[in-house]
Amino acid sequence: MSIEKKLMDPVQDPAWDMLVQTSRYGSFFHTSHWANVLTASYRYRPCYFAWVEDGALRAAVPVMEVDSILTGRRGVSLPFTDHCEPLLAEDVTLEELLPQLLDYGRLAGWRFLEIRGGTDSLDRSHCSSLYYGHTLDLTAGETALFAGLRKSTQRNVRKAAGAGLTLETRSTPESLRTFYQMNCLTRKAHGIPPQPWVFFKQLFDHVLSKGRGRLVLARHEGTPVAGALFLHFGTQAIFKFGASNRKYQQLRANNFILWETIRWYAARGYKSLCLGRSEPEHTGLLQFKRGWGAEEKVRGYYKYDLIQNRFVSSPAKSNGFAEKVFGVMPVPVARWMGEVLYRHVG
Repeated sequence: MSIEKKLMDPVQDPAWDMLVQTSRYGSFFHTSHWANVLTASYRYRPCYFAWVEDGALRAAVPVMEVDSILTGRRGVSLPFTDHCEPLLAEDVTLEELLPQLLDYGRLAGWRFLEIRGGTDSLDRSHCSSLYYGHTLDLTAGETALFAGLRKSTQRNVRKAAGAGLTLETRSTPESLRTFYQMNCLTRKAHGIPPQPWVFFKQLFDHVLSKGRGRLVLARHEGTPVAGALFLHFGTQAIFKFGASNRKYQQLRANNFILWETIRWYAARGYKSLCLGRSEPEHTGLLQFKRGWGAEEKVRGYYKYDLIQNRFVSSPAKSNGFAEKVFGVMPVPVARWMGEVLYRHVG
C-alpha cells in the first residue's frame, strides 16, 4: 500500500490522536489536547504534516503557524513546548520530510521553520540552540526510585514529609487560580512575565477537567506554599509548570510534591516522567533536576531560514536587562505584558 502524505488539523480531525497512539514516540505534546490549548489561547493555525500507511503513522511533524506583526510568519513545532520530536518510523529520517515542510512554508510565506527536537535525526552542528532534558524511568519500583535520588534530595524529601505539609490534588477552577497566583510570583522572581490567564484556562478546559493532567498544591497550615502542573498521555507524564511561595522555601514543598507525584504515577503503571527542558546556564535548575536520578539528554532546537535556504543559529542570549526589568515590575503590569507578548514569541 502506498504512503499517503497529507496535512492534518488535530483540532478538527478526530483520527489524529489514534494515529499518534500508533507511534511509540508519541507524547502529550503531539496530541490534539495540546493543539487545542495552543489554538484556543493564541489563535495559531495547525499544520500537522503526516505520512500514513495502513492506518499507522510512518512520519509526522506537528507545526503551528505563528503569524505575528512583531516576529513575522513562521512555522513552529511546537510553540511553548519543551520538546516535540518528529514521529518517525525506524527507516524514515527527518531529512526526507523537510522538502515537504519547506515547500509548504514557502507557499505560506514563512520566514522560518523551527523544530524543537530532532537531534537524533539531524546533524547537531545545524542546531540553533541546545538544552538539557531529563526523563525519569518509573518502572524500577518505589524503593529503587528513592535509592536513586541524590542524598541531598532524599534529605529534602524527608524534611518536607515531616514539615506538616498537606497535598491537594483537586483540579478545580479555584485550585488553578491559586496555582496561577503563585506562578505569577515565581515568574517575577525569575524575571519572566507570566503566560496569560487564558492559557491556563484552556489547560483546564482541554486537559485538567478531562483527566489528561494533574494539578498538585502543597499547603502549610492552610497556606498554599507550592504547586506543580503535570500532563500525561499513554504511559508518559510530563512536569510542565511549577510554582512556589519563596517565604516557605525552607519547607522543601517542591521536593515533596515531585516525590509524591513520582509515587502516584509509578503506582498507576506510568513508565516515564519528563522533567522538562533546562537551559545550560540555569545551573540551579539543573542541580535540582539532576538530584532525581533521571536520564539527562541534550536536546537540539533547529531553525531553518527559508530565504537563505539554510539552518541558522538563534540570536545570542540577552545580557539580562529584560529579566531585571520584569523582576521589579508589578505583577499586574507583568501579566499585561505577558498577554501582549506571548502570542508573538511562540
